[in-house]
Amino acid sequence: MKKDHVGCEHILYIVHGAVPETAKQIKEMAEEEFPGIDVRIHLLSHVFITHGGPGCVALQYIRK
Repeated sequence: MKKDHVGCEHILYIVHGAVPETAKQIKEMAEEEFPGIDVRIHLLSHVFITHGGPGCVALQYIRK
């Protein structure tokens, strides 16, 4: 993310498999490391949880 100069012009999606506290910790780390970034947390769908397993966390960032 640093190589891509991620910042306030990006949205960071944190999607998780039933681990909201982990997602919250990642959000806090991202906000500290990338000031102004828009962070959104979502629960993974059941299909992805089946594939990735409970506790799976995925990150995606896009330009606004």
